[in-house]
Amino acid sequence: MDFNQALVDYVKTRGHNGTNARFNEVSYTWEVQGMNVSGRFFYLPFKNGQPTIDEFIEFIYWRVVKFCIPNDVILEYRQKYIATNDERYTIELQDKAKNLFIRAKNMQNTTGEPAELILFTILEAILGAPQIACKMYLKTNSNMPVHGSDGIHVSFDNNTNMLQLYWGESKLYQQLSSALDEVCDSVKHFVTDDGTGAPRERDLEIIKDHISISDPKLKEELIKFFDPYEARSNNVQDKFACFVGFNLPLLSKLQQLDKTRFIQDFEEQYLERIVSACKLFEQKINAENLQDLHFLFFLLPFEDVNQIRQKFLSKLGVAL
Repeated sequence: MDFNQALVDYVKTRGHNGTNARFNEVSYTWEVQGMNVSGRFFYLPFKNGQPTIDEFIEFIYWRVVKFCIPNDVILEYRQKYIATNDERYTIELQDKAKNLFIRAKNMQNTTGEPAELILFTILEAILGAPQIACKMYLKTNSNMPVHGSDGIHVSFDNNTNMLQLYWGESKLYQQLSSALDEVCDSVKHFVTDDGTGAPRERDLEIIKDHISISDPKLKEELIKFFDPYEARSNNVQDKFACFVGFNLPLLSKLQQLDKTRFIQDFEEQYLERIVSACKLFEQKINAENLQDLHFLFFLLPFEDVNQIRQKFLSKLGVAL
């Protein structure tokens, strides 16, 4: 089978319409000699001179089912709906995803989950790299150790015949520098053996035991990349997909931009922050001796990350 095309076709079934309306991008090529780094740098589109925050919250909210629920369960509910034409199966599925999200948040005493959902959306909808292990579904099982990456996604490079395995790290912090500190700390912990096995190895076991792909043939071919008795297991390249949402002061001063060239002014000033952010990330990668790893860096600025978190949790129905 054409593995790359099979992944592309699979992502199309995941339903990510409207992505282009919710993400704008500033072009910047991040290259550093001696490092494997690259980046994609986004911002929310504007309407009436303000970022489209509510539309963005609505957009990621409707990604909750795909993020939280394994594909075989989603398919089961879809088949029930098709067989009965009973809308309750659609509603039950959405409620099931929301409840999983809320339970995981309560169990971990954290409000960082919107960042994981944003990273999931970027990887699936923009990079075309589907999630292959539904960790949110496992987090609510107290017997399942799922601490490790924030997401597990894949794509395939036909030119190198390599499976790109994306380990997700996501942070929603007011200060960019603090977020990057946490990213590097998490990545270092992920690849370091603490005596019980590195989190990376435990996440690989999750892939093998709980792979979340509804296409049986694609699933069969994909699992061979994680079977040490298969030659293709040598053709896997790790990449650390790091998303940071952070406070950008420029977004609180939009009224000061030239109205006749609003977008151009914004993008020029945001680009300056992108360049400085990449340089800062380089320094932190070096400081933690992570130069041998391959990083893919995603940025998305907000006026106030706490507002994003509160709006999302409110939409989810979580008491604040």
